[in-house]
Amino acid sequence: MRQVLKAFIVLVVTTLAPPSFATGVDGVWECKAFGTLVATIGFEGRNYVLANKSGQSGRGEVGEVDASFDMFVVRSGPLYDDLGIVGGRRNLGSDKPTLTLLAQQGGNLVCDAKL
Repeated sequence: MRQVLKAFIVLVVTTLAPPSFATGVDGVWECKAFGTLVATIGFEGRNYVLANKSGQSGRGEVGEVDASFDMFVVRSGPLYDDLGIVGGRRNLGSDKPTLTLLAQQGGNLVCDAKL
């Protein structure tokens, strides 16, 4: 079931926006809290597909983004409604890129790029 869900995310994400949007956080990310997988998120441009650990999925769009799409704001959609995420930033300081999603109640989700 997990592999089917991941394949679905990749398929949907690749159809959301043309390749010219491929910058910043584009791709599939696995997000964990305290070492436990919480969600898988696929980004393409400003669009995303979210699949949580219980297998539910939803689509959304991030709000304001910086020019390089390294930081963004979330005001609605499943990231905001289901996980309480208000924004995110891409971290470039390591060998493997990570994405930190900022939660409104404090505490963050750290996401690793799914290569």
